[in-house]
Amino acid sequence: MEPLELAPAVLPHLVSRVVLCGGGGLDARSAGIVFMISPRVAWVEQAIGGGNTSERPIFHTRDEPHANGGSLRLHLNCGDRNMSHTSLALRFGTTSLVALLAGQGLKPPASARLISPLRAMRVFARDPALRTKMRCWDGMRRTAAQISRLLCQWVERHLAVLPEWAPAQVQEWRGVLDLLEQGGAAAANRLLDWAVLYGLFVELLADRGVSLDTVRALNRQLARVARRLPWALEESDGDRILGVQDLRSSAVRATLQTGGLDLAQVAPLLRLRAEVAEIFTRYGELGAEGLFGQLDRAGVLRHRVAALEETVLARAREEPPADTRAQLRGALVRELGAPAARGQLQVNWSRITDTGRGRRVEMADPFATRMRWKNLPPPVKPAESMPSINADLHQVVDGELNEVIRLYDRGGMEEAAQFLAHVRPLLPLVELHGLPAKFHLWDARVRCRLGNDDAAAALCRSFGNAPATFGQTVDFACIHRFAGLTPPPEIDPWLELGMRQLAGQPRLPMEAPSFLDHAGYTRLRRGQAAAALELLERAASLRVDEPRIRARIEADLADAFRAAGRFEEAAGRLDSAEEMQSERHIAGEQAELTWTVRARLAAARGERREALQWLKLASTRLSPSGAPAAFVRIELLRARLTGGADHAAVRRTVEEVRHDRPALAACRLLAEVLEHWTAWVGEEPAPGGHPDALFWGM
Repeated sequence: MEPLELAPAVLPHLVSRVVLCGGGGLDARSAGIVFMISPRVAWVEQAIGGGNTSERPIFHTRDEPHANGGSLRLHLNCGDRNMSHTSLALRFGTTSLVALLAGQGLKPPASARLISPLRAMRVFARDPALRTKMRCWDGMRRTAAQISRLLCQWVERHLAVLPEWAPAQVQEWRGVLDLLEQGGAAAANRLLDWAVLYGLFVELLADRGVSLDTVRALNRQLARVARRLPWALEESDGDRILGVQDLRSSAVRATLQTGGLDLAQVAPLLRLRAEVAEIFTRYGELGAEGLFGQLDRAGVLRHRVAALEETVLARAREEPPADTRAQLRGALVRELGAPAARGQLQVNWSRITDTGRGRRVEMADPFATRMRWKNLPPPVKPAESMPSINADLHQVVDGELNEVIRLYDRGGMEEAAQFLAHVRPLLPLVELHGLPAKFHLWDARVRCRLGNDDAAAALCRSFGNAPATFGQTVDFACIHRFAGLTPPPEIDPWLELGMRQLAGQPRLPMEAPSFLDHAGYTRLRRGQAAAALELLERAASLRVDEPRIRARIEADLADAFRAAGRFEEAAGRLDSAEEMQSERHIAGEQAELTWTVRARLAAARGERREALQWLKLASTRLSPSGAPAAFVRIELLRARLTGGADHAAVRRTVEEVRHDRPALAACRLLAEVLEHWTAWVGEEPAPGGHPDALFWGM
């Protein structure tokens, strides 16, 4: 099993569990006083990924099991620090149960899975009232507590395959959710970390004579000028938070006043923020002076768990679990860790090496209870071992990259991204085989189809600073073509460069058809139908050996024929494209391109019902997380073609997907559609005018 296979179950739990085990605190990225149930969420930047120090994800795809035998270690870094025993028990207990079921291939119901996990987590983490609802896969909107309850019920239905401690954990889980749903934060302000801190936060504001409404109003005003503040602050890296000392700067004062802020109100707010931050920091301080410890000793809190009495905790601190390798590791460290052996003992997850005696004990089995020493092998010169190792790695890496291509063709972009994450650490070892260039090319292609805005940067890692060859120009044009709903202006320099490069070639290079296709597609989306048709017919006249590219050219040419009113020729080209895509299992672009063009063609013929059937068929293959631009395009086209229906839900879904995908957030056409939503769903022409009156160039 791969880590990504756990995501359908674990991801919604990580999002919704903030109400159970959020640490509580201030939003460290806000200039105002914004309480967060889970302050860690302010630093989470994507739903699924492999980043640690940047681009931190909710669900981490890091695949370092540190074990053999198919064991999998779920790497999590989206949680907070916890002090409450109840919060800690819920954090580890509920997550373990969900992961255990996920590891058996079980998935929670669609009602518990979120359309936009990242946006939902950000909203839930800033909602101590626990009232905000986010949209789930079944179309309904739910609060974090409601999603957590659905997951709790899902776990309860499978108690028969879970450990003996699971029923008690489920009962505790359900009980805390009951408490929160009945009384909110106030009902849990002696039990859960975030609720304790929120209670202290509200009390402090009351003591200082400041209302929550006042704080919220000033927060909104500060947020409006926050983007301009870093330019006013000296030596700012863009993440610095406004402090009282900054009010001495005339530039800062001018920026605040321009934004309509009263400096007489801002200064007390910033002093209050510093006071709140100190209290929240001291809450998590270990030792006698920590605020949590003081509250606990004073009997203010009721956070302890009956099964975790002090004797149990004391024993756990000293004695590792007897049925795991931790027991062996601890015993060996105690035995061999004498000062005289310092520097001779190397300890990690899966082995202990005693260099002084030339021996090693392997502990790759996480449940090992016996150990056996082995002599260390004699040193091997790199020249003797590297060719064989590199040859084997070449086969492994090349096989993984071929699987990426297969998944790309089938529209499995998230799975392709997972394979790329596996391959990335191996790249330095296959430097001489040309595989890093292949990796970076497909990494960029997958990134752009996932709606990321770093595909060009990924491609640059392959090509470096050397002048672009024609093939590289085509690659850059390709990733810009698929950025958003229509090619952005960033594609233009590459199209211009490619045209110059083609003009200087005595013979057309093999990449010429693909380049002409991207150029024609761009012209078509911009309403230049005649120029597009000329380029696409030229592309179709050239030899193309790769089925993916040939089918793409046929589909784009069909759309150009549709725009020119040549409907029969369009239908013939679509048949040709679909035949190739079906035969070669190119399911992703069959749904994204061919079936979408079939829908446009049917609409142009006045056959709305058929058009909607094609869009519905395409939507069954595409997901908002795996193909966000294609998913949004189909949703918008369906809204456009269904006339006076209520499209509020469609717009909310589109905005949620857009929020998580930088390429969609930057898409001008999508911004225009959302800004003129009534005109779009009312089938009116584009406000700025567009030759494609029906689809505005989409």
